[in-house]
Amino acid sequence: MQPTRHFDRAKRATESRWREVHPGCFAGVTVGALVPPYYIAVTDEDAPSAAALSDGGRAQLFAGLENLRGRLEARMGPSTVMVFEHGAAGGADWGSSCINEHHMHVVGVTSSLVGAVEQAFVEAGGEGRLVRDWAELQAWADSSYQLFSTRPGEYRVFSDGPRFSRQFGRQVLAERLGIGSQYNWRDHPMLQNMRLGTQILDSLLAEEKAA
Repeated sequence: MQPTRHFDRAKRATESRWREVHPGCFAGVTVGALVPPYYIAVTDEDAPSAAALSDGGRAQLFAGLENLRGRLEARMGPSTVMVFEHGAAGGADWGSSCINEHHMHVVGVTSSLVGAVEQAFVEAGGEGRLVRDWAELQAWADSSYQLFSTRPGEYRVFSDGPRFSRQFGRQVLAERLGIGSQYNWRDHPMLQNMRLGTQILDSLLAEEKAA
């Protein structure tokens, strides 16, 4: 089975939801936005995970998503934004929901929700390994893994396993929001949340431009 391309440049050019949030890093409100704001951050590189990106691509991706996280937390408060990824190993491993393309989830909620989702990752995968340097992620370039972050510059990486179901981060967040049956973006696109999320992203970028 060949995967459908969701985030490459040609596909993004057909959609109005994408914005460049840092040179080489693009963010767009995700289909199935469980909350507004909920974004996907990507680069132009063709890689199955952030770990498999080139050093330059990884630097672009993390600089962009951290800029976005900082903008969101300036508005929403500290510890209100989580970042997570199901990194695919490539080949027959489609990662999260049959998507074999790197994409980082950037989600703004409440600090208590961030803590609850973090706890679910730890319960499923143990303490994992704390990574503070983006370059260290290259060690997982050929592996399937889970990544979760609650603080800028700190990323906890877990070895993938049976306790991490498909769309694990989305499932946990949906359950904590009381809409557990609606976690699957294919079945529940959450169009209103998508519209609100795009408005929020545009206002954040307008503030940055005006600063």
